[in-house]
Amino acid sequence: MEEIYRQIVEERGYKFLGFFHQEKLRFLEELLDTDLGIRGREAKGEPPRNRRPFIGRRLGDSLEVCFLTENKKKYKITLDVCEKMTSSCSWIGDRSYAFYDQKRGYGRYLFKVLGEGDYVLCGRCDDLEIIDKLRIFEI
Repeated sequence: MEEIYRQIVEERGYKFLGFFHQEKLRFLEELLDTDLGIRGREAKGEPPRNRRPFIGRRLGDSLEVCFLTENKKKYKITLDVCEKMTSSCSWIGDRSYAFYDQKRGYGRYLFKVLGEGDYVLCGRCDDLEIIDKLRIFEI
């Protein structure tokens, strides 16, 4: 059932709530040359982030990603419009903010290097047009 749901969400291009685990975050930090909670925390002697949530959307072979943060920022994103189909997503709160990239500013990343096994899909999101207003950074 979970696989069918995932296929429907991705093939129809719906926005969805998801998250990356630490190993993929480390890869993405290197690729983007930005701090997603791994290098910055390690440099301070703190434990690195285990995972980071995002709003995503499949666009053909690419994955559009808007990383989320709990730190109050300019763009507030209310996640109560997102389903959480698996218990592994219960840690994600209902209030979040668009991540601010220190080099690029606010935006969405369009990745061609990520497959569906690289992240956890939590569930479909409705009414998140605020994401569409953010710039797109093609990676």
